[in-house]
Amino acid sequence: MMGIFLNNEEQNSSAEQSALKPCALGKPAGDPAFDGWLTHHLAQLYDPVVHEPIPADLLRLLEERLK
Repeated sequence: MMGIFLNNEEQNSSAEQSALKPCALGKPAGDPAFDGWLTHHLAQLYDPVVHEPIPADLLRLLEERLK
């Protein structure tokens, strides 16, 4: 019986639940504390890899491709 309300109390609880639904862009509203925590831990995991130098062979292939 989705969408059928028997009384105003059920309508109010449905309105409260809609606040938990994803925002208009299709992304759930984020929790700033969790977002900060996640960003910090992902940076700890992946920053060392991102800062590694590009292997010479791969760099050479990329430069040839761009010519």
